Amino acid sequence: MSGVRAMERCCFRVILGFCIPVFATFGQYNGYVEAASCSGVSGWGWNAAQPLNAVSLDLVSDNVVVGTTLAGVYRADLLAAGIGNGYHAFHIPIPASVKDGTPHALSIRYSGTSSALNVIAPTMTVNCSSSPPPGQ
Repeated sequence: MSGVRAMERCCFRVILGFCIPVFATFGQYNGYVEAASCSGVSGWGWNAAQPLNAVSLDLVSDNVVVGTTLAGVYRADLLAAGIGNGYHAFHIPIPASVKDGTPHALSIRYSGTSSALNVIAPTMTVNCSSSPPPGQ
């Protein structure tokens, strides 16, 4: 309960357990990584100065950009929270180069910057294999 109260103090609105801040964290950029797994990383990101445009995001593994995507998927909770037109969600698949059976630290950055999205995902480290475990 105290974690929820702390989240409410720092947030504009808590929607489905996610903190939607009032002001952008990095200049006009703001966003969150909400989930990370061997299938991909998802969340939302936007530029408050250009609320109708999708932002480009980089998937970074061990400080190397391994993928890029646009945060341009619609979510009603983002629209309800006043996050532009609601078209600011993303999902980026984990590339094969990261599925080598060793742990990798992941982050999502706004393309062309060193600014990373905030993280509320339980973990941002993945240890993925390109083949399923034996017996599956």
